[in-house]
Amino acid sequence: MRVAAILRISAGVLWPYVGAVLACMAVLIGSLKLWKADLHVPLVYTGDQLGVQMWVKGLIDNPWYLHNRFLGFPGQMEMEDYPVSDSFHFLFLKAISLASKDSAFVLNFYFLLTFPLTTLSALMVFRRFQVSYGPGLVGSLLFAFTPYHFFRGEGHLFLSAYFLIPFIVMLILQICQAWTPLRWTGTEGAKAKKRWMNLELAGRIVICILIGAGDTAYLMWSMVVASAVFIALALSALALGWGIVGVWAALDVLIAARLLLLGMRFAGRRWAVVGWG
Repeated sequence: MRVAAILRISAGVLWPYVGAVLACMAVLIGSLKLWKADLHVPLVYTGDQLGVQMWVKGLIDNPWYLHNRFLGFPGQMEMEDYPVSDSFHFLFLKAISLASKDSAFVLNFYFLLTFPLTTLSALMVFRRFQVSYGPGLVGSLLFAFTPYHFFRGEGHLFLSAYFLIPFIVMLILQICQAWTPLRWTGTEGAKAKKRWMNLELAGRIVICILIGAGDTAYLMWSMVVASAVFIALALSALALGWGIVGVWAALDVLIAARLLLLGMRFAGRRWAVVGWG
């Protein structure tokens, strides 16, 4: 009886998301006319897509994308000095490659997968903020099928995979709502540890890790927006006499200092220094 009840509850929770995926796939198949496509042939084969294809092929033929023993005569291609920090996406592609060694298929599959993933992440955030299912589904589909998604395409694959953005927005909005991971209402260490280990906090930690391992462009803009939010909160806290203002102010100083240092490096033409120079 208990197992049956759990299954019924799980089905009730999951079915709305299954419906969202089905709706997304219907729009995706219709918009791209996928019944005419051969997923073993790249959907795009020009421009920056060639570099992405090389990455995917090297990721399949080698343990990781950083080294490709099939390129770079007389040694091998080494990517350590190339500014890429998309480890999460490379890991996702590597997982797909376990099922297929066809680089074109892996690339196409991941690009197409970004549409339902974006739909699901946006719908989860909408529902988290108690938006009803109908408007949430429409908003999720609109967000997943923005012209930007198609414009970036496979040539800018990691920018097309913007399904982490809704979670970034969720964290920023929750900060605006004065959400804190811990509410110190007592001094008992056991209670504090229990709060640290709750699933809600663990989920936010995972989201932050994924954001950091995702595309740096979205990480940069999320930090800019978060900084603006933190400044507003700090000023409000100062005006209202909240003790947390010191935390936000310190974080703002840290972000501002980091941006200043990065700007100085960029202006000084030492953005990327490799070799013995």
